[in-house]
Amino acid sequence: MINPTDLSITKRLDLSAYALGEGDVNAEPTSGVIRDDKLFLALGQFDVFATGNCSAGASVLIIDVATDAVEKHLQDPRTCSSGSNEPNSGLFLDENGDIYVNHFAGFGFYPDLPPAGFLRIKSGETEFDPDYFFSIADITVPDVPGNAASIFFHPIYGGDGLAYGTLYAPGLSSNPPNFVEDKTNLPYRLDLRNQTATKLDMPATVSWSAGVIKYQDKIVYGMHTENGVGLYRYDPSSGTDIGEQRPFMTTEGSPVFLDAYE
Repeated sequence: MINPTDLSITKRLDLSAYALGEGDVNAEPTSGVIRDDKLFLALGQFDVFATGNCSAGASVLIIDVATDAVEKHLQDPRTCSSGSNEPNSGLFLDENGDIYVNHFAGFGFYPDLPPAGFLRIKSGETEFDPDYFFSIADITVPDVPGNAASIFFHPIYGGDGLAYGTLYAPGLSSNPPNFVEDKTNLPYRLDLRNQTATKLDMPATVSWSAGVIKYQDKIVYGMHTENGVGLYRYDPSSGTDIGEQRPFMTTEGSPVFLDAYE
């Protein structure tokens, strides 16, 4: 725990017992959300942190915020690498009290791993919903070689069950991949409740510059595209899926992580 005023550490929780890799003592906690006075803490469970490889399945701890006691360890083999170790949380608490947990599953680079996607913990429940898995591999991506995506990158929750981020489309990568220049990430909106995906009419960006935030009533993407480098807006209330084709604000250098202070 950290005091937000002076950033001093006030308490540490030892989670080494929940690391699932052979000989591993680091469960790689990534992100969390509080519901019903419980912290639902996602664990990355990376076999090798530098590569993102994960083979231990989805992993979430339920911790009592009053006592700091771990009450339950949720596990599921349908996907792996729970939450996000980057600024976007990876866990969304919706208006119904349901928690959606995003999984990167080795960033889609390991064909022997289960697919990336979302699991759900329903309101009032303390287990993954056995009837729900929104697999990114099941999304059809039109006008892309292979018509497929591997992960939903840097998503944020926009309300009403809708999440905004970018889908990484391997078919847009060069051979061998050029991770600096390849425009592989497509702005998308996912309906988490109904498990549908909608492409936003906005340019593709490189994978390392694909940050997303909600600012006031707009969705703002930080992107490095063929049309310019900077911040692009999408208006959910517009009644269309058309976003800005050029940045409303250009940046010196490519935006990577975004935050909003209002």
